[in-house]
Amino acid sequence: MIISSFALAARLFWADNRKVIKKPEQHDIDVAGQRLLKESLEPLGWRVNPIEKDYGFDFDVQVFSDESPSGIWFKIQLKSSRATKYSSDKRFLSESLQTDHARHYALELNDPVFLIHADVMARRLLWHAPQLDKALIEKLASEDCPKEITLRILTERQLPTTAGELLRTLKRLYLLLGARQLVDSSVSEFAESLSYHRDAKRLREEFQLKHDTLKLLTIHDLYRERRFREARERAGLIIIDPDAQVESKFSAQLEIIEVNWLESIEANRPQSELPSIRLKGSRDLQKLTKCGPGPLKFFALIATKAAELEVLARHDYGLVLTKQMHSKGGYSLALMNLLAAQAISTKRVIAKYDQCVRLARYAANYQGRWALPNALMRIVFSIAGYVASLRFNGFDDLARAFEGSTLQICKLMAWIAEESGNQDELASSITAALLTVQSNESEAFKFACQILDRIVEPEAKKHATTMMESVVTRWTGGTVATDYRGDPVKQIVEHMAASLGIDPSDEANPIVKGLYIAARDDDPTRVLRTCEYLVVSLGAMGATAQKIKALFNIDKAGHKVVHCALHRFHQEGGNLDAAYSNFKASHCDSCKDKRPRPDDWKCDEAFLEEDSHKNWNLVTDFNATGKGFRYAEDD
Repeated sequence: MIISSFALAARLFWADNRKVIKKPEQHDIDVAGQRLLKESLEPLGWRVNPIEKDYGFDFDVQVFSDESPSGIWFKIQLKSSRATKYSSDKRFLSESLQTDHARHYALELNDPVFLIHADVMARRLLWHAPQLDKALIEKLASEDCPKEITLRILTERQLPTTAGELLRTLKRLYLLLGARQLVDSSVSEFAESLSYHRDAKRLREEFQLKHDTLKLLTIHDLYRERRFREARERAGLIIIDPDAQVESKFSAQLEIIEVNWLESIEANRPQSELPSIRLKGSRDLQKLTKCGPGPLKFFALIATKAAELEVLARHDYGLVLTKQMHSKGGYSLALMNLLAAQAISTKRVIAKYDQCVRLARYAANYQGRWALPNALMRIVFSIAGYVASLRFNGFDDLARAFEGSTLQICKLMAWIAEESGNQDELASSITAALLTVQSNESEAFKFACQILDRIVEPEAKKHATTMMESVVTRWTGGTVATDYRGDPVKQIVEHMAASLGIDPSDEANPIVKGLYIAARDDDPTRVLRTCEYLVVSLGAMGATAQKIKALFNIDKAGHKVVHCALHRFHQEGGNLDAAYSNFKASHCDSCKDKRPRPDDWKCDEAFLEEDSHKNWNLVTDFNATGKGFRYAEDD
């Protein structure tokens, strides 16, 4: 067969240029991704419209509701791949963008846009909102921004299963873009736009509400910066503003409660005062909502009852501590009175908790329940310390009953939060659930893990994860950087004083002064560490110290004596620091026999008991009473 020269040349041409005309592999991948996108979104009733001329976007999507257009549109940039780069834990995938494209999507575009990644091999469609990506926006603002930026797309944001979450995100995007346009418009343009609005009164009210929201955000920033006075003053201005709506005043009052509470903690105020702060603030909320709206009025009622519960629980805790102190000395009239007082206190706590539970049950069927998760959390917060006290004192069955009850409240919180789409309140249900338990084998911990898996908003998930890690750290005996580190002995003394009706903040009260001396001098380590020959004992016990002994069975409110067992020197003072200061100046500073204790020495109960027995004669000879102390008529 003779082949023409033309045919031969044609064969050689096609053979040498097969790679040139071969259909690109990425084309097939893109087609597969587009098909996956339509298969995922069109069954939802959404219209997926290709953009013929690609200016950085591939599709316009129109959302329909009941086969009618909803007026909601958004753009899609589709990235398809057969080799998706997932993280080692499969929590996210990495997607690279040119910086100018990323800047256009995140900062310049006036329409909502979603970056969607199609894993065509696994048939997974994952979405990301670059306009709400704080890390991306910060990176774009940096001076050393690279030419290419890698985004993280969470694998839990899979379509079509998270279509509802995408629509909620879309609503946030509309708000963000509207706010941008408002800021970018001139005053004259803004004023002109108002003439086209049908309801001028409603418009003014809405702008007032949004303006107050900006103020509240500033107030919260001041709170986090520990600028308490300024935050409280600004919140107070919203409350007295005649144009501010009840919702804004309510939020301002909530900020004041938190400001006052944290300020008291950081000022080392008595812990017994804290429930009163919440109670006063909650009653102020009730005054604000006396005429509604209903959901906030119900919130204030639950918060008030929870605060009343916390007051009762803290009072009971003080009685328990005082009872334990008296139990060391055997039965006495004071102990019998405390047992009777605690029995009454226990009945009051349980009755108030039952009242809170009834409100929680009513909340489950309340139409405005969307407003209530944080109010319900206050119930759990208020009873948590009481449950811990029950467990510490061996009442495990009763503690478990409370654990089960509070877990039901937390489940209600989570249900309401999910129903209303509030991821922050869903995270709060995790915190509340772990308040009354101490084990990762508990039902509450298992519930918390389940809820954590259902949180999709990154910041809320990060907060919930941090809280869970902190709780587990405390369970294993560790400490967390944000934990309050007050003097535990001082706190115990304050609780005991408050349980007997003594205001621990009244430092002019001789009883309070004596209790603080007892708390400070309970541990003599700071003095005994300086020399192994030093001995600390009780001295004169005046009228106030004797009264404290009778009320609390605490014997360290009186004078203290510092002794030298080697040279038999003695120095008495109204408290341990005063006694040691004079003793040191008179004897230790010039002493050649001074022998500081080793660094690993511990002043524990065993040492103090042995030291007291060894130096009993030294102490009793000084007091000349045959006792380790002596009575005095005055202080």
